[in-house]
Amino acid sequence: MQNKPYVIRANGVEYFYAYRGGPRVKDPDTGEPLKPGTSAFDARVRELQADRNTIIGPPDEPTIKALISEFRADPRYKGLAASTRAMYERFLASIDDEFGAMRLRTLSEQGTRATFLDWRNGMAETPRMADYAWSVSAVLRPHA
Repeated sequence: MQNKPYVIRANGVEYFYAYRGGPRVKDPDTGEPLKPGTSAFDARVRELQADRNTIIGPPDEPTIKALISEFRADPRYKGLAASTRAMYERFLASIDDEFGAMRLRTLSEQGTRATFLDWRNGMAETPRMADYAWSVSAVLRPHA
C-alpha cells in the first residue's frame, strides 16, 4: 500500500517528499523534482517508500528479526504471565512481518519513528490494540 507523499509548503511553493523525514521526490537521472499526479511521480514515490520499508543490510548486520529473537530469549520476557506473553506474541509477529528485515541501525534514522507510527495507525479501527502494539514496539527499543 502506498502512502501519500509528505508535502511541505514554504513561500507559496510545495515540496514533495516520499515520506516525512524522507528524500524529495526527484527524477533519479536529472535530479529535478517530479510533478505530482504524473505516473513518473507516483512510480518514484512507490520506489522510495518501498526502499524505506525494506532497508536490508548485509546478512551479518543485526535486524529487527534478530532483536525480536533476543527479546523472546530474555528471562524477563519468559517470566511474564502467559496471557501477557500471548498478547506480546501477537504484536511481535506483526512487527516481525512488517519490519523484520530492517537493520537495527535504521532505528535511529530520521523518519523511522514515523514508519512505526504509520504501522500503528493502520490499526486505528481498534485504538486499544493500536496502543498495545505501540507499547510492544517500545519495549523492544531498549534491547536494540
